[in-house]
Amino acid sequence: GGAGVPLFERGTDGRGGAPVSAAPTGRPPMERREDRVRTALRWGPVHALRRAWIARGAGALGARVHVSRGVRLLRHPGRVSIGSDCVLKDFAILCPTLPEAAISIGAWTTVGYYAMLFAATRIEIGENCLIGSFAYLVDSRHNTARGRLVREQGLSSAPIRIGNDVLVGARAMIAAGVTIGDGALIEAGSYVTSDIPPYAVAAGVPARVVKERS
Repeated sequence: GGAGVPLFERGTDGRGGAPVSAAPTGRPPMERREDRVRTALRWGPVHALRRAWIARGAGALGARVHVSRGVRLLRHPGRVSIGSDCVLKDFAILCPTLPEAAISIGAWTTVGYYAMLFAATRIEIGENCLIGSFAYLVDSRHNTARGRLVREQGLSSAPIRIGNDVLVGARAMIAAGVTIGDGALIEAGSYVTSDIPPYAVAAGVPARVVKERS
């Protein structure tokens, strides 16, 4: 269940028999290609059990999605949509924190080891992206007006949108309200607090565009 919102259309999975769908990105699908990284993935019985467990709760799980050990969909898993041929590396966490929140990941995207995605509104990641190990994406922030306890002030939220063919480096942080254009590169350890244009390379704390992708 996803609070009655049809994020997807179910079909038949050619690898494991789980419900399938392509995550709705609003963009035309990119051309399939052989991915050498995926040749090292293990598709045995243990993986089939992990995948079946994730499929049982996810709103949509595309064909040939690889689910590594320790992957967790928290709080409202029915609001998570994962496109075909994605890879979720060990101990990645995807968490829509509210019933109306959603996380959508496009086809052929890899979410790295220990990456964490927390959505109070929406996190949308396009196709053919690489989200690095320990990356942290959260679409909300604490209100911090002076004169009141921070813990009593609640949160402000705004969606995170990441285009196609984007690389988010290891330990990078993406803040609420950020849009990252197609083909952009976010260097490892960066803290992105403002929009990054297509094919830009951004680095630093806070992240700034340092050059264009060549």
